[in-house]
Amino acid sequence: MIRSVALSSLLLTGCFFAPDAPQPSGAKAATPSNVPTSSKPAEPEEPPFPKPAQVDEHRLSVGLERVCLVKGDRGYCVGTNNNLELGDGTTESRGAGTEPAQGKLKDVWQIAATENGHSCALAGGKAWCYGKYGVSETPAIRPEVKKATWMSGGYANYCFVHDGGKVQCVGPGLYKEKTFAVSGITDATRVSCDNGVSGEQCCAVLTSGKVACFGGDNQSGALGRGYAGPPPSGPTLKEAGEVVGLSDVVDVTGGDDAWCAVTKSNELWCWGDNKFDRFGVSDDKTKQFLQPTKIAIPEVTDVAVGSTSICAIQKKGTINCFGFGSSSYFPAGKGYAKAGKLWPGAKLDTPTEIATSGRLLCVLAAGDKVTCYGDGAKLGVADGAPKEFAF
Repeated sequence: MIRSVALSSLLLTGCFFAPDAPQPSGAKAATPSNVPTSSKPAEPEEPPFPKPAQVDEHRLSVGLERVCLVKGDRGYCVGTNNNLELGDGTTESRGAGTEPAQGKLKDVWQIAATENGHSCALAGGKAWCYGKYGVSETPAIRPEVKKATWMSGGYANYCFVHDGGKVQCVGPGLYKEKTFAVSGITDATRVSCDNGVSGEQCCAVLTSGKVACFGGDNQSGALGRGYAGPPPSGPTLKEAGEVVGLSDVVDVTGGDDAWCAVTKSNELWCWGDNKFDRFGVSDDKTKQFLQPTKIAIPEVTDVAVGSTSICAIQKKGTINCFGFGSSSYFPAGKGYAKAGKLWPGAKLDTPTEIATSGRLLCVLAAGDKVTCYGDGAKLGVADGAPKEFAF
């Protein structure tokens, strides 16, 4: 929001000057104190931090009743704005794409729309956050985040991969610490945080192709270490520890204590809380998977983990959803669905990304077309009534 500037501020910054006092005849005029007396060149500006190619793989983000997309070097969001989470300085909800900071924020790489009424944009390696928790009504820079190459938002926190591979988290979520340097990770390529209401856990993909997770209480085995609850030995919950049995991972995502990873060979592996049979393998009989289990869907390119179901895009352009869902998710109507059933979203033209928050699911397809399904009444998305958004 642009605010009027007080006259006193303008005086302090030298935008207005008081008239000079009269000078004696022949006296040398004094040099105003705010005028440089030397020709010393100005300090060179810091060169722009180069954009990592991998951020283009995740341009879509879904939060509580809002959807965001990065196009070119700009970010756009639609949806509710009660908590200033769109970053445009108002509390007006938007039905078409609006830019944070009224379009003044450029070089945007990613936007994280969370489930809890706040957002962050990663722009030029720096973090600009806004919304709930008194962050800011328009994007305000987080000075502790510098040269970040990847960002993810949890329910009440954000985590960043810094140039060099270390992970840093900010916000009131993880262990109630405002800034949290993750112990045990020095070579991350990307990080993903649980955006569900229990989302105090994050996982990172390492350069080795392994996955390391941290945070939460691990009561559902969501850390993937082979046990539930506090660790009997090894890294604490607060420290990162490797997920058992995973290798060659290129992406990881989670929601409500369940996690899934996609490998270089396009296999899908999931672990953690299996409520509603989200993994589509057991008719809700097995409540927890303490280490990754392979899901019987080939050629997966992207995956979204929701509160009751999981959906994956396959190379051939089809979308496969499993778990418990409504008629907007499954062709067979409400109920359980095993992994392997196709979804009506397969009719979309060349889907490239899929993202979810709670029971709202959105798909990015060719031509930057974003279509959302499921439970998002304030967005105009209802059971059986998908909606396309313009950005």
